[in-house]
Formats: sequence, structure tokens, C-alpha cells
Amino acid sequence: MRLVNREKASFQLLAVVWRFVDWRTGTFWASNSVLAEHAGGCSEKTITRNIEHLRRLGLVIVDLGFAKRKDGKSYRTRTVRLALPDDPNALGEMPEDEETSGPRVSR
Repeated sequence: MRLVNREKASFQLLAVVWRFVDWRTGTFWASNSVLAEHAGGCSEKTITRNIEHLRRLGLVIVDLGFAKRKDGKSYRTRTVRLALPDDPNALGEMPEDEETSGPRVSR
């Protein structure tokens, strides 16, 4: 979340995508129209931009492909997998103050 905030990416998609994730595989394949509807009625283009921004940040991996319907016609598919950035250290440090730091635990 720090990376998304620091890069000024939108939290709009992140706020709703949990509803569509298969938590066993970390994937979701809901359409842009379904995601847009659940994200407050934004445009499908907004969802496309949000997914692309998260992909560039290394937070999702997008797999594009094709599938065939029963009638033999092909259609495009997209599967999005949750991911971690290549460089987790790129997340940076949060400044510590009373609002962002939690309680300290001694061992």
C-alpha cells in the first residue's frame, strides 16, 4: 500500500478487487465492466489504467490470451495475478510519527 500511495496510484481498484480474487491462486479475471461497476461506477478505461499502473509497479502480472466459445468463435481473455515488486526494498521507509507508527513490542 505504501508503494501505491507513494506512486500516487489509485486505490479504487484495490478497494474492490478482493471480491473477485481466487485466494488459492492469487488470480482474478473479472471484466473491466464488472470491476468498474463495483468501483463506484467509474469507466472501464479507468480500470484498464489502474491495472496497467499496478502492473508497472510490479504488484500484478497480466496474462493475455484467447479462448473459444461453444460456437467456435474466439474471444480475448485476461487473467491478473497478484504479485510482489521485483525489488521489495523499493517500497521505501515510512516516516515515523504518532499517526503512522504502531505500538512498539520488546522481545
